[in-house]
Amino acid sequence: MGEAYVERWELVSICHPGASSYSREYKNRFESLMLTSIWAPDLPPDRDVEFRIDLIPGTAPVSKRPYRMAPDELKELKIQLQEQLDKGFIRPSSSPWGCPALFVEKKDRGGKRLVWTTGR
Repeated sequence: MGEAYVERWELVSICHPGASSYSREYKNRFESLMLTSIWAPDLPPDRDVEFRIDLIPGTAPVSKRPYRMAPDELKELKIQLQEQLDKGFIRPSSSPWGCPALFVEKKDRGGKRLVWTTGR
C-alpha cells in the first residue's frame, strides 16, 4: 500500500520481513487502483495524457436561449447532476461557458441518459 494511503487511514501492516521489497515493487501499481476505488469507484484509472481546451484570449461565450425542459425532466436533471457530483464525475463551476444538457432514451434498458452536447 502507498505511504500516503497508510498515513491517511493510519493502517499498520504486519507481514514477513522479505515481503516488504515485494510490496514496494508493486506499490505504485496498486496504490492508484485502491485510491480510485475508494474515492470514485466508477471512474477509470488516471491516464498519462491530460486534456485541455485552449481558448482564444478575449473570446466571449456564445449566447443562446436556454432549452425549455418539462418539470419531470428538470427534476431528473437535478437528481442525475447530484449523483454525478457525489461520485466526483463533475464539480461545481462558476464559468460563463457551458453547454446544453439533454436526455436520450437508453437502448437496452428503460430510462433516460443525461448527455451534454457541445455542438452549435
